[in-house]
Amino acid sequence: MPNGPLHFFEGDGMLHSLKLSGGQATYCSRYVRTYKYLLEKEAGLAFFSNKLLALCESDLPYVISLTQEGDMETLGRWDFDRKLLASMTAHPKVDEDTRETFAFQCNPSFYPHPTPIHDFAITKRFAIFPETQLVVEPANVMLGRGMPVVCEQKKVPRIGILPRYAESGSDTRWFPVPGFNAMHVTNAWENGDDEVVVVAPNVLNIRNVFQEIEKVHFSLEKLTINMRTEKVSRKILSRKKFGVGIYQSLLYREEKSVCLFGNCRKGCFGGEPFFVSREANAPKPNYEDEDDGFVVSYVHDESSGQSNFIVMDAKSPNLDIVAKVKLPRRVPYGFHGLFVRKNSF
Repeated sequence: MPNGPLHFFEGDGMLHSLKLSGGQATYCSRYVRTYKYLLEKEAGLAFFSNKLLALCESDLPYVISLTQEGDMETLGRWDFDRKLLASMTAHPKVDEDTRETFAFQCNPSFYPHPTPIHDFAITKRFAIFPETQLVVEPANVMLGRGMPVVCEQKKVPRIGILPRYAESGSDTRWFPVPGFNAMHVTNAWENGDDEVVVVAPNVLNIRNVFQEIEKVHFSLEKLTINMRTEKVSRKILSRKKFGVGIYQSLLYREEKSVCLFGNCRKGCFGGEPFFVSREANAPKPNYEDEDDGFVVSYVHDESSGQSNFIVMDAKSPNLDIVAKVKLPRRVPYGFHGLFVRKNSF
């Protein structure tokens, strides 16, 4: 990792796609052609109003078109018909019951503790925001020296809980959780009227996240927050090596088990895995059999230099590989992805 302001969060915005149709696979990689031909944060993807969007936190969303031939084209910025005046989170959430989509804007300069909030979660009644020990350093921003975000080790991380239809952030209730730095949220739900449960990967040694990323590790944790007593309890679900890009699109459904993505031999590493349900036309997921589908991801073999797109059986105990597509070039370890069915457009 080079010293100075260059960081792997700030690379060029390149998208990789794989079109699966008629038993054939078509691979494509294209830069997102932004205003400066550069995304200054990692790119995420979301689907809004029949539009596929490339999202970052330094620019407006960009509309991406997928052609019949499997190519990708950047159509330009989209400001939600002039309703979005600035950038928004790269992690919008969809309520599977109401079909509402939720997103937020974060301007740390207006906060008493200038912490950039990257991800959030929603439950039936609340929006949940994890605040870490990372803070904006105004001097670095103004002078253009060093990272604009640094680690403040004396700061106590917090979880903010806001009524999801609130009109002001002043209604947020903050719960301190020492040592819990969640850059992404895996899932969240409510237990009765008083308890909110949050599952998220905790970034251990977060002070190293910008310069010595190899020293950063994660543990998957479950927080139970009692809104009445303000007590917060923690339980470690796994100490496996999770990444910063783990998040789930199906919301506030209490999970019966935790599925670990690890069906790769030594020296193989994957990007963010994504779950695809087997039933293409189901109006709602069948939560009695919610793992009936596939886990897909790009995987790279560091020893051979080969990248593959793999499809795994989500119901199998060891995530058995049922299909593999050999790719013509290396696919970098991306943070986020999206699976979109043809009939979604």
